[in-house]
Amino acid sequence: MTFVLTDESKQQLSDRLSSFWFYLPFKIHPTNHKVELLPRNPAADGVGCRVAVLIDGAPNRQLPPATNPTLAAGGNTLLVEHADYGKLKFNNLMYEGSVSVVRNNEWAELRLFAGVGNAADWIETGSWSRPAFEIAANVNLWQRVFKFGQIDEAAVDATTVELNKTGSPRAVTLVRRLINNTICAEILAVGGLDANRGRPIPILTVTKKEPPAPTAGEKPVAATEGPPSLPDLSLLTGANSHAAEGYVMIAAGAFAAMSADSMLSAFETISDSADAMRRLSQVAWAPDNVSQNDGRLLRKLNNIHDTGRSGVFEGSGLNTDPVEVLHVRASGDDNIS
Repeated sequence: MTFVLTDESKQQLSDRLSSFWFYLPFKIHPTNHKVELLPRNPAADGVGCRVAVLIDGAPNRQLPPATNPTLAAGGNTLLVEHADYGKLKFNNLMYEGSVSVVRNNEWAELRLFAGVGNAADWIETGSWSRPAFEIAANVNLWQRVFKFGQIDEAAVDATTVELNKTGSPRAVTLVRRLINNTICAEILAVGGLDANRGRPIPILTVTKKEPPAPTAGEKPVAATEGPPSLPDLSLLTGANSHAAEGYVMIAAGAFAAMSADSMLSAFETISDSADAMRRLSQVAWAPDNVSQNDGRLLRKLNNIHDTGRSGVFEGSGLNTDPVEVLHVRASGDDNIS
């Protein structure tokens, strides 16, 4: 899946963008369960919203225009637009730098930005119109759906629940493909720049959805039991008044090639821009778990001279949808039930 990328001057940075990343950390306060966004000065302590884009191509592709480094903090914007599924807009950004790689048959540039100023404007997802995905109906299979704020009965692609020694949930990760009713919008709707201005985080429930009734010729499910299913989950209720921290992430292209399950815990803390750039560079240029069946060559020291295949993600390098992640972990050995 490819996008057109433009900046605050409406200059086109790429017409074949496939890889971008958005990261929004937050805290959940124990006494009132309110959400506090973390927009502290990224230049000083590294905490806060971040956006990255990976622009790449072959030598005969024109290099993108440079990002303006003279703008005041918050002056940068990025617009990511898909021809069929709408737009994602990132505002109030501060350019933090870039890393570029040039090889004899390909180049890539990773640009990193931090969100400053008004948190409510960091990301606009209202124009992202990707509809919900069709799930093949199976009369012998329960579907898994979740509710979070205004999101209701949305398909779950993956959930990871980590338990403490007492068997209580210590951390949860929910992953799904990015559709028009986003988790990001739900967090921004309740998040405040301090604990008093936020609102309580919505309860997260993951439940089974009854399979459809069998049609003619299909084997019916036993009426008394139905097909087996994993148990329902209800988390972030605030019942135990424990502090927690979490993040929302959108990952597309190269950044969606990272591990999907417990490895997302590695993004719980990002210390500064150098740390963010280091992690993203590792994902972008050497994701060991990405499939090579799409023709992309993972660049290693022993094949750096190979000019017959490309290591870039440009165009059809990765054509799957962006994904959205919600991750929350309780402080210490507490729980998020």
